[in-house]
Amino acid sequence: MRSESTVIQYRQGARSFDKYLKGQGRTVINLVAGDIDGFVRWLSKAKKKPNTVQNYSKIARNYAKWVQSEGYDVPDMAPAMLPSVKKKRLQILPEQLVPSYNAACIRYLSEPFRTALLLLPMSGLRVSEMCCLENKDAEIIPPSDGAPGIGTAQLHVLGKGEKYRNVPVLAEGIVVLANYKAIVRPRLKRNRWLFPASRSPKGHIDRHQITKRMNKVKEKMGISNLHPHLLRHTYGTILNEAGIDGFDLASIMGHSDVKVTSIYVHPVESRLLEDVSQLSYRKKKP
Repeated sequence: MRSESTVIQYRQGARSFDKYLKGQGRTVINLVAGDIDGFVRWLSKAKKKPNTVQNYSKIARNYAKWVQSEGYDVPDMAPAMLPSVKKKRLQILPEQLVPSYNAACIRYLSEPFRTALLLLPMSGLRVSEMCCLENKDAEIIPPSDGAPGIGTAQLHVLGKGEKYRNVPVLAEGIVVLANYKAIVRPRLKRNRWLFPASRSPKGHIDRHQITKRMNKVKEKMGISNLHPHLLRHTYGTILNEAGIDGFDLASIMGHSDVKVTSIYVHPVESRLLEDVSQLSYRKKKP
């Protein structure tokens, strides 16, 4: 089952391929062997980003395979020769990013988007997972009698592959979530969603609305590359720095492979500087 964002990307790529073919006076049922390479050149001439060119060329090949499976006589499409694109590894500094991000959300956003965006770096949820939380999925557990602290909170998440997982919330997020459920949520529409939509009596907020609010926040912060998925990396980095086991972290993040989780954790340079500064090439005398 493809995610909503993947389906949208596939649709955009297929439409671009159709547009290229229309310019050649043909349709997808009249493909010729060099169409993928021609499509790539067309995209490059239109100054599309290298990642977009790569993704759209793959989508075009899959589109051609689907047409072939429908019984149309089209040739096999060889993969286009593309230069490799190295993805820039995101650098995360939670102690610098999170306070200013939180301040911008509180100042410039209204509910329920304020709480939804505040919880992103405090829970590491995907945007689609945050939008689809039901009210009962946000569980706040008060401290036991006499115990200090604010208690704990976890989100019961239905993630990729229709798999449920329990996601613990960072300490700051517990306060945000508790205040939202006690004060804000009772004033909003009474449906089953934690973050109900304002215009739909039975719906919830969607990823496009989250992205729109994120754009406002990053504009106010002056961080051009800030996006919701970046905050998932922030959460993973915070848990990794706290010493959470890799397999436990993979379970929390909803990854079936620990190797995938490694993409989401980054060394914090200030901590590395402090640790390495304590080391010496000389062996300590007994």
